[in-house]
Amino acid sequence: PREDIYFLHVMVFSASNLKNADYCTTSDPYVRIHLHREGRKQNTSADDSGVVGHGCNTTTYVTDNLNPTWNEDFRFPSVNDVTAIEFKVWDKDVNMFKSDDFLGSVKVGKEAWQNGKDEILELHLCNEAGEPMKEESKIRVRIKACGPSVELCL
Repeated sequence: PREDIYFLHVMVFSASNLKNADYCTTSDPYVRIHLHREGRKQNTSADDSGVVGHGCNTTTYVTDNLNPTWNEDFRFPSVNDVTAIEFKVWDKDVNMFKSDDFLGSVKVGKEAWQNGKDEILELHLCNEAGEPMKEESKIRVRIKACGPSVELCL
């Protein structure tokens, strides 16, 4: 195996105290995971969340739940240049005339997974202005940097 290829193993466990963005029911939350990489500039090819040229993945959505559990994991290859991971929580709207609602986000710097760190993180979500959510919304995740062998990342 190549010794220069590393990947990030990102696990999204759950969230708690999410705000309710729906009127007749409760939110249907899901998480978008974005990798931010060194040296990437903003340009006109941004995706719908404004992130350009970064790895991205999405959990499934959980119906009518402000304290969802996902227990989903994702692997991102070739991550030596990743500087941060952003978790954005959204409310899935099935109505084709309404876009999904933002429920909160948090960005985690690479110090969280460097030097073999491997912890479950409970992170406070922020609103679109970057301020803590009034609802004390949180997300539980685990981020682990892994070497070229899959066995190193269990």
